[in-house]
Amino acid sequence: KISGSIKSESRSYVPGVSVALTGQSESDMLTASDGLYEFLVPAESAVTITPSKNNDGIPSNGTSTFDIILIRKHILGNQSLSSPYKIIAADVNQSASVASSDIVLIRAVILGNNSTFPNNKLWAFVNSDYAFSNPLNPFPYENKRTYAAVNSEMTDQNFIGMKMGDVNNSWDP
Repeated sequence: KISGSIKSESRSYVPGVSVALTGQSESDMLTASDGLYEFLVPAESAVTITPSKNNDGIPSNGTSTFDIILIRKHILGNQSLSSPYKIIAADVNQSASVASSDIVLIRAVILGNNSTFPNNKLWAFVNSDYAFSNPLNPFPYENKRTYAAVNSEMTDQNFIGMKMGDVNNSWDP
């Protein structure tokens, strides 16, 4: 068995995450309100767990002009975003950097001109025990878990979910 949970940086469970199991065994599931997932896999299976989420009813949930202000301060060097997760959330165009082009895209979602960010991405996920080599430049990062040969129960295989554009953690599940 491989199981874990998906939570935001502020420790809220993230429901509605599509969790895919690929490799020698394949399956997928959606997390419920408890953010939990679980897969049963044959012994010695080589598998990968990958979460994704693009099914928000309100794409701008958690994203506001206050996020834009915080991102602008980060870009100008006045006040850095305080965690690698916030920096990942600010990089909505997935360029591996935070720039004014990200602000333009966030504004379009807030105004309702766009319903998603590039590559139809509203969320990013990071393996919860991933150690960033440079937390101020967290790119690239591990967004899945890979197992060469599952030979025991794997619990607490958790992920941190970031709502793209939401750097003040105001997303409401």
